[in-house]
Amino acid sequence: FCISWANEHWTNQWVSAKSNVLIEQDYGNKEDWEEHFNYLLPYFKDRRYITKDGKPVIIIYRPELIDNRKEMIELWRTLAKKNGLPGLCVMGQRVDVILNSPDTDISMFDNFIEYQPGTVFVTDKRKNKYVAKLKQIKRSIDYKLEKYLPNFKLPSTNSKKGLTVLDYEAIWKSIIDLKPISKKSIPCAFVDWDNTPRKGDRGIVVNNASPRLFEKYFRLLIDKTVNVYKEDMIFVFAWNEWAEGGYLEPDEKNGYGYLEAIKKCLNDRR
Repeated sequence: FCISWANEHWTNQWVSAKSNVLIEQDYGNKEDWEEHFNYLLPYFKDRRYITKDGKPVIIIYRPELIDNRKEMIELWRTLAKKNGLPGLCVMGQRVDVILNSPDTDISMFDNFIEYQPGTVFVTDKRKNKYVAKLKQIKRSIDYKLEKYLPNFKLPSTNSKKGLTVLDYEAIWKSIIDLKPISKKSIPCAFVDWDNTPRKGDRGIVVNNASPRLFEKYFRLLIDKTVNVYKEDMIFVFAWNEWAEGGYLEPDEKNGYGYLEAIKKCLNDRR
């Protein structure tokens, strides 16, 4: 296991048309950063904790929201060494930070996870340079509003009713065809997506997902990870969100199918 920090405001956006902040996420000062590190330290020292080059891995979901991220991460790395660890491997999860905000300083991160299927959606949109530039400007504005005016919400661009239906295999083909976003990229797989329990007829559904297709493309992604990314690590988008369809746990429809697919692919590499 490792810690993945979902560093966003806690809002009621899933149950209300108007998004209000219930608990605001702020990042404080050095004293707060040190307290945060000390809270995490027992986990970092656990023998079961995932490491890279001996360094405990910690993931920050939305690094662009942290203004003083460089200072915070430098302090964490210093504290890690003071506490007998070889350092800290810090990963960012939203690779669209690189794509939409090329001026964002990410040098302090060891790796970025190509969060899927979001990354292929962003890269597909960037193929039209004019549209991509407008979306980059909008995203930059959205980031600033989210940081400094957390209760302000732009009018939704998805207000019209109408289900969005996507094809599972088509998305996976885009993931396999995707070139690494950077030298720090780590690839990502995804199991399924269906947020209609929350969004209703304004939701997004991925059709035709199955353990059989997942196994087919997961096997290809393992090969790509070794031969193209030169990595030995893959992340799987499966937050165990039953209201989004993103879960690896067994269910009545597929049993242990997705878990068994992962096990089979990994065993076949040995």
